[in-house]
Amino acid sequence: MERGEFHCPDAHAATWRITLFLDGLAVPMVARRGALRKDEAAAWMREHTAATLGIDARALGPGR
Repeated sequence: MERGEFHCPDAHAATWRITLFLDGLAVPMVARRGALRKDEAAAWMREHTAATLGIDARALGPGR
C-alpha cells in the first residue's frame, strides 16, 4: 500500500478476513486429512487474498 501498488480502504478488516480464511482452510487439512489438498488450499488462499486486496492473483508472485 505504501508504494501505491494497490488501495485497501480498510487494511485492518482485510487482514482479519485473510487470516480467518487461512484458519478456515487449515481445519479440514488438519482434522480431516485428505479432505483438502495443499495445492487446492494454496490456490484458494491466493484467490481470496487477491480478491480481498482488489488485485490480480498473479501480482502475488508465482504459485507453488
